[in-house]
Amino acid sequence: MEGNFEKFYNFLGNPHRSAPDPKRTLLKQTRYRIEMQNSIQTPREFFDQVVTPDCEELRSNPGDVRIAFHASTSLHHLREWVLKASLTEHKRLDEYSPDLYQRCPDLKVIRDLASNAKHFPPDPGKAEKMEVGVSAASAIGCVARLGQSKQTQVIAKKDDGSRQWMIPIILNAYSFWKKEFLDNGW
Repeated sequence: MEGNFEKFYNFLGNPHRSAPDPKRTLLKQTRYRIEMQNSIQTPREFFDQVVTPDCEELRSNPGDVRIAFHASTSLHHLREWVLKASLTEHKRLDEYSPDLYQRCPDLKVIRDLASNAKHFPPDPGKAEKMEVGVSAASAIGCVARLGQSKQTQVIAKKDDGSRQWMIPIILNAYSFWKKEFLDNGW
């Protein structure tokens, strides 16, 4: 008589069993189909399915640090998708990034914010350390709610004490990438 452990072991795949278990085969097929839905394989799909929803959600929730981190991280990593898909003449990230930062300086700030989201503290020399939080600000760069002149927005403070409102920077970087995709037919 087979106990619970033996049933579980046989279900997972006993190499000494000769006949395939139809339940296990169905499970594998179902799992495979689920994993392959909404596959993101191109920079355009990454932009449309990850970057754009992150930035639109941030536009609606300018005081949410988590969403600001998500948006900055997806914007920052978009450059890798574009480079690895050979959509630029650059062959290496250390060549492509400075070119991007020159054309859109806000992307360098995005890099710092994304690095602060992923690494704490960020690696010295690779990104500037930032303290990220929220504060009341004028509704510049965001959709103000009716009758509001101020709203809570994400702010970053650097070690030197300088502060930056992150929403306009993130949305400007998003606009830059949107234009890049449009101008290059990506």
